[in-house]
Amino acid sequence: MNDSVPTPPASPPPPAAEYDRNAIFSLDGPIDPLFMDESVRTLLRTMPLETEEPDSWISRRMFTALSALAALHPRDEIEVMLGVQAVAAYQAASTGWYLAMNHHLPRGDSTRHLNAAASAARTFDTMIKAIERRQAKPLSIPIGRPPCQSWEEADPVGQLDAWCNRLCPEEPYDQPSPVTWTPEALRTARDMRDAEEFAADYGDLDLTNTQGIEPDGGIVVSEQPTTQQEAYMARRYALNLRDQHRANLKAGLKQRPKIIPFRTGDRIP
Repeated sequence: MNDSVPTPPASPPPPAAEYDRNAIFSLDGPIDPLFMDESVRTLLRTMPLETEEPDSWISRRMFTALSALAALHPRDEIEVMLGVQAVAAYQAASTGWYLAMNHHLPRGDSTRHLNAAASAARTFDTMIKAIERRQAKPLSIPIGRPPCQSWEEADPVGQLDAWCNRLCPEEPYDQPSPVTWTPEALRTARDMRDAEEFAADYGDLDLTNTQGIEPDGGIVVSEQPTTQQEAYMARRYALNLRDQHRANLKAGLKQRPKIIPFRTGDRIP
């Protein structure tokens, strides 16, 4: 007769607690909250928000963007960065589709918006595949998903100051520069800059053999201009159009300067 006590059957392991995907936004989550704050700020800055839409719509759009980021289950800072880019690409694609396909507010450049939307959609697919490839491998330290932990309050300014003192102990970064520009040195610098700009604009032209160039650079269109004169007049007029376009942009004007044909006797300034 066997008097041994039978071994009771092993109890089943307790069910694994379901992981809260929104834990990445918690102050005691698996990722530094300071990093998450800046990532969320970066993501929300990429959102296309209409100025006249209700606040509830804006709130829902922000909430869904954060939900999409959490749905990617980023495990570390690099995967958070990939996730932010993926969601931003999706938002850019959605905006492009809206601008191109909205028939109530027709736009004349719908083809450009279609191309931009398609490009952003491809970028979204690329970022998702990059995240999937990275998440197919376990993290080296620790293996798997990192656990939640308590994070100390970060001091970015203090840490940057410490790095500056560490890298430049003899030359503090906040000291003023000892270099002093004299009026003569400023004139020399301006002359050198003007010479470089002139060489970039006219360096490939034969100015020595070009007749009719006035002291201020202008030239009068002759009846039978030489080859050098034709090259100089074309370059001069192109540079004038460039400068006019730059001035328009500074003034907030987007239209391009009109090209006016010149006739014999006209002066190109």
